[in-house]
Amino acid sequence: MMNPIFKSAQYLEWPGFVLVAIGALIHALFIVNNKKMMKRGLPADIITISYCLLSGTFFLATSYLFNPPKIWSVFDLHIGIFWPLLGTCLLNIFVQFPNMRAQKYADTALIASVGAFQPFLGLLPAWLVLGESPSESGYVGLLLIAVGIYVTSLSQKIKDPDKVPAWGKTADGKLRFTAPLASLFTNKGVKLAFLATACGAFSVNFDKKSAILSSFLFAPAVVLLFIGVFGLVMSIAAKPNLWQKLERKYLPWL
Repeated sequence: MMNPIFKSAQYLEWPGFVLVAIGALIHALFIVNNKKMMKRGLPADIITISYCLLSGTFFLATSYLFNPPKIWSVFDLHIGIFWPLLGTCLLNIFVQFPNMRAQKYADTALIASVGAFQPFLGLLPAWLVLGESPSESGYVGLLLIAVGIYVTSLSQKIKDPDKVPAWGKTADGKLRFTAPLASLFTNKGVKLAFLATACGAFSVNFDKKSAILSSFLFAPAVVLLFIGVFGLVMSIAAKPNLWQKLERKYLPWL
């Protein structure tokens, strides 16, 4: 039985659509800016760590000023903030870093199309964690997303048919109608993006639960700061010369 604190969301009201549209536009600009910096030589990990630390600090300060967290419990299994926050922090390590690195190996539009798999991968986790399921219009939306993903895959030329995965070919080696989609997964960037998308399909449910149990600014602030600190420590330990590549010319774009 679902805890009364949580409410299953079946329909998105118009303010939700506006916020989603604004978020999508900002995210698109964010991706383009990151791609531009990587082409100029800035490592993907520096971008990820920097934006996580800066954004996390901003959200945390804003949270305490305008949206203080209301925490009912810390360690309670049902309404404790610690467990969903821990889950999303750990999962987002495998979301943020692979997703940023993926942009180095594939076109931005291609990475974005892989991210569209998330609603499909998130169906079961959403039902298990939050008790949510798509409405009738939601299933129509999923169908349209599937069509969009396939159309996008058609624009990618199959340069080497021999590298197409088995599920894109018949038993005698001929290409199926799924070949364009299957060929996407021969790209390293797509593989990284799919890993990020799969982990994101699970983490988004813990994101929502964490926000409900605290505040919509406090939860992402903690997650971003965790990823930023984790990445900073790991980068200093594993790649001590990495931060020498952060030149002054990159700072305004971070």
